[in-house]
Amino acid sequence: MPHLCGTAGPRKYMCGCCGEDCLYDGVFCDGCETWRHIACERIGVKELQTFKELPPDFPYICVACRTDSRGSFSFDESIKRLNKAAKQGYEKLESSVIRESLFIKNKLSASRTKAADPKVDTQPKP
Repeated sequence: MPHLCGTAGPRKYMCGCCGEDCLYDGVFCDGCETWRHIACERIGVKELQTFKELPPDFPYICVACRTDSRGSFSFDESIKRLNKAAKQGYEKLESSVIRESLFIKNKLSASRTKAADPKVDTQPKP
């Protein structure tokens, strides 16, 4: 499981996204080495459960570190992370493949959800 706040009591680490303290609901990014709220990272219940089932040394990479300047998933950065893991051995590569797959799956499901949301206010106002 990635480093999650709340597993060993309250901690006070500032969220790298919103700047508020991460007391019980944070995850540590191994990319930028900051704590992030689970809500700021938009980690859903299903994804969080998956993370909790992973080994303790499983590295988490935050949304800011895994997206490009346009906010899209950076496949180039993903490949760099996989290449780095491959040089560290099979076990690191295997866990990195799982992590990157989760990120891609999360990105795809988020974009499908966004595309499925109807526009609330599509009619011009008088």
